[in-house]
This record gives sequence, C-alpha cells and structure tokens, in this order.
Amino acid sequence: MYLLYVDESGNPDGSEDSYFVLGGIAMFERKVYWLNDDLDKLEKQFFPSGAQVEFHAQAILSHRDEPWHSLPSKKRNEVFDGLCTAVSGHEVVLFAVNNK
Repeated sequence: MYLLYVDESGNPDGSEDSYFVLGGIAMFERKVYWLNDDLDKLEKQFFPSGAQVEFHAQAILSHRDEPWHSLPSKKRNEVFDGLCTAVSGHEVVLFAVNNK
C-alpha cells in the first residue's frame, strides 16, 4: 500500500494569488520510516535543543517567523538542501497540479 499526502498553496478563488497549486507525495508504506528518520536527524542537526520544527519551504525561504528568522541564511540554505537530499534519497513520487 502507498501513503499519499496532498497539500495546497494559494487560493483558487482569490485575486491576490497568481497561482493555485495542489501538490503531493506518494510513498510505499514501509519506506516512510526511513524518510522520517532522515528528517528527524536533520532536525536534530540544526535544532539540537530538541524543539520540534515543521519544515515548510515557504517558511524557510521567507524566514519571517521563528525559528527561521534568527537562523543565518547559510544555515537556512543548508536545511533546505538537506530536505531536498532527504526526499531525493528515497523512492517517492512527487506531483503537482497548477490552476490559473
């Protein structure tokens, strides 16, 4: 069985957004543990205090809110690179649909 996660970005009915994107990831259920383990290691590497951090690309790249605001640009880029490496290192299917 595959697990599927889907999320949206933007507002399909709002004029303030140029795009509405529906994106997701699909992964075989027995492989999820290993991706999660890599993400946990990344979290501990950059946030050793034990604080739980949600990895959202928009939050990392905009760095308006904590913990991203106080993290230097170089470290934020390293986190983002680490996320990309973690996801690409596993057998996942990424997909997206754009409307507008």
